[in-house]
Amino acid sequence: MTKELKMKIRKSIISTVSVLCIAAMVSACGNGGAAGANNAAGGNNDPHANDNAECTNVIKNEDAEKVTLWAWSPGVAEAVDHFNETHDDLQICWTQAGVGGDEYTKFTTANKAGKGAPDVIQLEYEVIGQYVAGSTKYLVDLMDYGAGDVKDLYTDGAWNSISLGSDEHAYGIPIDIGPVAMIYRKDIFDKYGVEIPTTWDEYEQAGKDLKAAGYTGYIGNFSSGGTNFHNVAAFAQNNAVLYDYTSDDPTEIGIDWESDEAKQVLEYWQRLYQEGLIAADDAYTNDWYKNLNDGNYATLIWASWIEGNLLGVDADKVEGAEWRIANPPVWDENSSSMNLGGSSLAVTTQAKHTEAAAKVAMGLYSDDESWNIAIEKGSMYPSAKKVLESDEFLNREDAFYGGQKVNEILAPIASSYKGFNYTPFQSKAYELQQPLLLEAVKEGADVDSTLKEIDTQVTDYAEQQGYTIK
Repeated sequence: MTKELKMKIRKSIISTVSVLCIAAMVSACGNGGAAGANNAAGGNNDPHANDNAECTNVIKNEDAEKVTLWAWSPGVAEAVDHFNETHDDLQICWTQAGVGGDEYTKFTTANKAGKGAPDVIQLEYEVIGQYVAGSTKYLVDLMDYGAGDVKDLYTDGAWNSISLGSDEHAYGIPIDIGPVAMIYRKDIFDKYGVEIPTTWDEYEQAGKDLKAAGYTGYIGNFSSGGTNFHNVAAFAQNNAVLYDYTSDDPTEIGIDWESDEAKQVLEYWQRLYQEGLIAADDAYTNDWYKNLNDGNYATLIWASWIEGNLLGVDADKVEGAEWRIANPPVWDENSSSMNLGGSSLAVTTQAKHTEAAAKVAMGLYSDDESWNIAIEKGSMYPSAKKVLESDEFLNREDAFYGGQKVNEILAPIASSYKGFNYTPFQSKAYELQQPLLLEAVKEGADVDSTLKEIDTQVTDYAEQQGYTIK
């Protein structure tokens, strides 16, 4: 498990805005190649196969059919109890098999062995592709089990993340998402008389104005580690299509790091670093936390769940610290909404009774009480439209942000996010692109050469795994 995911799971967070990780690296899990691995297809029908399954939770009705679940989000125990209390025919048998990458490693091992996988598993969006690439798939297409009937209940971005950009497939049911906003120190901007920026040009100028007024910190920070803003979302916001991969043709992938849109983004952050306006500290490191504590970052461009980390810093110890949320700066009127993270409930091809497993995946988070548990106990930013659009949700006041109704900003971002095309080997793609992006920003490496090298390395890896390049 990465530091990012550990911090998200440990956080104690108020209910108004946060979302579970969603965006952790998955370096611990195996990458699926185009050739796939050995496993049988879904469609099993043995309602008694889990009669003797061992569960972490207490089963409410021992006579009912059991469906096994691996999941790690905070609050999942309460959600499982609620499901079991409200269902006479099905009971969820839940096991915490590890968080993020630890769980994925066990799942990959079970897939190779052809046994040992659960019926339903929590997966982050960015890892779904590696389990359905090639001719043999480890996840069931839930369109065969009624997923099409619930598609319109979720945001477009969340659904595209589990369908891998297809109208014909659904390899999970969305749970949560991570709308990206600008989290800023109101007290710093007020002290130095600088306006809150709304465009990236204004952001750069605000950094200069803060410096000129005597602020000794940075307007922001470039962190390319994990699935952080500068590794994925910054490029997607400018409509750079770094990867083009869909479940409609899982043996082909498009890779394009050399677009004008990608170049504009990297040149921008390189320039801000060279001008001394931003730092380049990897997130969740000692330097990162020290700068947060010392008030050396005037803004964080991050997903809503970052509140948990800010609570961990305990900003109240920083005299006068006042955090607020605003829409992120944009390039122009065509800039896309951004997201970091998110997870789903997927049905595995080892499910003992596939139809029952599909009911659990679609039903665990479905009614009002289960979504309330997800928000209150699970620190999840919901993917369900009915929650995002509800007056109760939009009018929640967040004490950490000075009583601000942050969902009035975050919910429209979540609703307008359209999705991101991850590769079926995303952890490897991160591994290849991260050091090169950081070198360009910190060392001033040529941007064109950097983007070409990323493109070449990712393309070479894809071809080695058997993918055809579009």
